[in-house]
Amino acid sequence: MKTLAKGILTAILISTITFVFGQKGVEDGSRYGHGEDSIRCIKNLSLYREYVKQKNYEPALESWKIVYRECPKASWYIYIVGISMVEKNI
Repeated sequence: MKTLAKGILTAILISTITFVFGQKGVEDGSRYGHGEDSIRCIKNLSLYREYVKQKNYEPALESWKIVYRECPKASWYIYIVGISMVEKNI
């Protein structure tokens, strides 16, 4: 059981590091990336926030996934709302 817990914890840690450092603008401290990446990030960030305000979670999840993968440092709101949004879609 301890081995399984350690494996899960390690996987979570590695995926978190990958997401944070996989962001395009992380080298210079940019939260949104640069160029086309930043435009795509800001667009999807706005889209999923508006869908969440309307409680329309299915289309919000698509934009949220893009933001979560491509610009995880953009906002803490991604993680706060993401949990409840994913639960409601399940």
